[in-house]
Order: sequence, then C-alpha cells, then structure tokens
Amino acid sequence: MKTVIVGAGFSGLAVATRLRASGVDPEDILILEASPRIGGLISSIRKQGYLLEGGPEGFRGNSDSIQSLLKQAGQVSVAIPSTPATSKRYVVKKGKLSKLPEGPLGAITTSVISFRSKLRILAEPFVKPLDVKEETLASFVSRRFGKGVIDVLDAFVSGVYAGNPEELVVDYVFPQLKMFEKNHGSVIKGGMRFAKEMKKAKKLRKNEDKNKEGEKPPFLYSFPNGLAQFVDAVGKKFNIVVNSRVKEIFGKNHGYRVKTQNEEYDAETVVLAVSPNALSQIQMFGKKQKTSTREAKVVIVSLGYDSSQFSRKPQGYGFLVPSSENRFLLGALFSSEIFPHHSPENKVLLRCFVGGIRHPEYTKLSDEEIVKNTLKDIGDFLKPNGEPEFVHIYRNKVGIAQLEAGHHLNLAFKKQIEETHPGIKITGIGWRGISTNHLSSESENVAKQLKSILTITKSH
Repeated sequence: MKTVIVGAGFSGLAVATRLRASGVDPEDILILEASPRIGGLISSIRKQGYLLEGGPEGFRGNSDSIQSLLKQAGQVSVAIPSTPATSKRYVVKKGKLSKLPEGPLGAITTSVISFRSKLRILAEPFVKPLDVKEETLASFVSRRFGKGVIDVLDAFVSGVYAGNPEELVVDYVFPQLKMFEKNHGSVIKGGMRFAKEMKKAKKLRKNEDKNKEGEKPPFLYSFPNGLAQFVDAVGKKFNIVVNSRVKEIFGKNHGYRVKTQNEEYDAETVVLAVSPNALSQIQMFGKKQKTSTREAKVVIVSLGYDSSQFSRKPQGYGFLVPSSENRFLLGALFSSEIFPHHSPENKVLLRCFVGGIRHPEYTKLSDEEIVKNTLKDIGDFLKPNGEPEFVHIYRNKVGIAQLEAGHHLNLAFKKQIEETHPGIKITGIGWRGISTNHLSSESENVAKQLKSILTITKSH
C-alpha cells in the first residue's frame, strides 16, 4: 500500500482526492475510519422537506482551494451556490437585530460600534506592535482596536468557534492578524496590502481564463442533498474501511505499519487526518501525545415555519449574539435564505445554535427545555406568529476544538513526529484551524509533500 489515511472526515477525503488528482492510483490509497460512517462533522438529512446540516452550512465559494477541490472531485456541476443574502448579517444589540457592516464604509456608518470606538479603530495604524506569546484574541483585538469592538468580536467567535475570545489564542485561530502586525506594524495596513495583492492575483487569473471573466463566486456552495452528497461522492472513489480504529503506528520495512483493533496494514506513507484529541489515542512510535484540547459542544435546533407566520420574513445570512446580551442562543442562520433548496417552497428554515464554551450546561438540558428557550429568543428577535411547524434537535457528539494557551505543545508533538518520520503527515481539524476552507488548503500541501515522497520511493 502506498498511502494509508487515518480518518475519513473532510480532511482525509480531501487529501485522498488531491493524491488521486496528482496521479496516485486510488487502489494505492486506503482510508481507515474509526466510526461507522464517513464525513466526520459533516452530516446531512432531509426531513419533511427540510434539508438539515449537522456540521458546516456550506463550503466557502470564494476560496481557490475549495474551487480546485470541487473540480478534482468532479463535483463542480452539481454544486449549488448560495444566494446574495449572505452579505447581510446581524448582531443582537439591546435585544434587537442590528445589521453588521459589510465593508469599510459600513464600519463608519454602523450603529453597532460607537463613534468613540470608530475613532479608536482609525488610530490602529499608530499603535505600536508588540510581540506577546500566546496572546488571547480578546487581548490582541482590544490592544489594537480598543475595547469597543469586543462585543462584536465575542459574537463572531461564538459563531465560528463557539468559543471565548478571552481564551482562544490569536496565533492559532487568526494567525494572519498577527502576521499583519508583525510584517506591516498594523492590521489595517497589512489587510489593505493583502487585499491589494489578492485583487491583483484575481485579475491575473481572469486574464488567464477568459471564460470565467466577470463571474463572481458565491460565498458558499452546497449540494442538492447537502454536504453529505459531496462526502458520499468522494467516498465511492476510494477503499474505505469503517469501524476501524487505529491503535498504533510504528516503523516497518522502510515504511510504516498501521495497527487497528483487528488488522495491520503496511504503507510507504501515512496521513493522520484527525484532531489532536483523536491523535492522543494513538500510540505513535512508542509514545502518545499527552496534551488534550478543550472542545466546545453545540446543540443545533432547526425550526421550520410557514412564510406567512412572519410579517417581515428573515432576510440575510443570520444573526450572532454577544455574551453581554445574556441570551440562550449563540446565534442562528437563516438557512432557507442562504440556500432555498434547504426548505420546501414558501417555508422558512432557521438553524439555531446552543451551548458552546459560553454555556456548556445548556447542552445537557432536555429537548423540551432547549426548544422552549430557543423559541423565546427567536420570538423576541424575529417575532414569528405562532409555533414552528417543524422542530429538529441535533446533538453533536464531537465538539469544536478550542485553540487556547498550551496548544503549542500539540504543534510541537506534530512537528517532532513529522520531522523524525518524513513519511508521516498530520493534518485535520483542530491543528491550525477548523474551517473546511483551511482544511482544504492544508490537504493541498499534504498531497504535494506526499507525492514527492511517493515518487522518490517509486523510482527506487
């Protein structure tokens, strides 16, 4: 076997797809999955005409990496773009939805940020850079932009990580912000330079491919049967063994041996597409990673309404709730506005999020209590007339990795293993990011490194 991939989540499947596209025979790739199903956090089901996602809402459409992955997987033609509604986003302020700014001009005119805070933001280029080890996101942002934006930051972080900006480390969750400060002395200056370079690169790509000129990619992509359709389509191209938990990996005959609870497999290269906590359960060359990563568990409450129940139908991407509002919900997505095929015609699908690091105790409440409190917040914010006609609760068994202080120990372990054993690559959610966009980019790098190793091995 050329390559064994441990983990059939998005990362593992993405690496396999990249290897296949680079010329590696799928017969030389084996994927081992500990659970009974593939896809990891991605799961999609349809009930009473509503399409429900258990993980991400969609794949980032304006990502070159996602675009190339869809192409390599042969899924471009079936991908469904999100609507322009994704540009409108809201944050709860004093119990009401307030529109978040869409750009620099919006940041100046928005009521979400006070006038004094806006002046402080404009002063950011004059703030002296500091080199603070494992600085929290809240500390970094307040240091550079002032404390007036912390509420918005808090809401944003709850929507992405379901975490706490006072504990997440900026170097791990948004390393680009730290690089902007380090390389340009300012986040604003660095962001402007980056935007200019991206615009130039995009223009060059358009000139290279005249057929795409004038096209603007959507914010997200989904599929007729949800993201699980992508997972299933990719999974059919490879040999995947489910219910196969890896226990140990060690060197063997100029390669590696992967040992599960029932079988042993030899391979020239091994990809561990698993989270830090999952890797800590695997014996790696006689030792185990000792550092654990805190995870934020989230309950997803999907609510279906008839459009007529709203005097003003929810429009936009959704809303986020700062912790200062003392509400039950972390936020909600207007799923049927983002992707109309996620609900029957003339229906509204809301996807509400509960728990996270902010209130882990909420995830332990009964279904009845969760629904009752969810409907209270939805009633206050969106004011539907009557009860929803459809309710579904999804309880994630695996949480969202929190990249907090001490995560450098995980990264050091990863680095040591990869440097000592060049044929081993560690990737996946919770190492340097959690988004499918980030994981897709990582899969490109891993596949390139593996292809080089496999080519050298083959030539011998």
